[in-house]
Amino acid sequence: MAVSVLSDRCQNPYGGNDKKERKDIMSLPRPMKAVPVSKGLQPEHEGREKLLFKGYPHHCYIEDPYSGRTGVIYPGDKTIYKPEKEFEATMNPDELNRQYGVTSGQVQACWYGVMHGWDYARANPMAYNLAGDYLGV
Repeated sequence: MAVSVLSDRCQNPYGGNDKKERKDIMSLPRPMKAVPVSKGLQPEHEGREKLLFKGYPHHCYIEDPYSGRTGVIYPGDKTIYKPEKEFEATMNPDELNRQYGVTSGQVQACWYGVMHGWDYARANPMAYNLAGDYLGV
C-alpha cells in the first residue's frame, strides 16, 4: 500500500510551485481600448427593416389574413405575430387598436408594410386620414 505525503504548498497544475509564477498564469491581459456596451447589442427584432416613413405606432393589431385570428404587427418587421397576452388573442383588433391609440390609417399602413414591403407607398402612415382612407402622396 502506497502512502502519499501532502506538502503544505499547493501544486500548480501547469507545473511549478512558485506563487509568483501562479499569479502570472492567473492574470488576464487588460484590454487596450474600452468597447461601448451598445456595440454588442442586437436589435429587438432581427428581421426589422429601416423605416422610410414617420408616424408608425409601436405596434398594431390586425385580423391575420391567413388564420383569421388577431395578430400583431411591429413596424419594420416582416411577420405577423400572435399576441403575447392571452386575452388579446380573443379580442377584436379594432378594439385593441382603439385602446392603444392606434388610428385606422396607421393600421392600414402597417398592413401594407408587412404584406408588400415597408418601402411601398401605401405603407406611409402620413398618406392616410384619421378614418383610414388613402389620400396618396
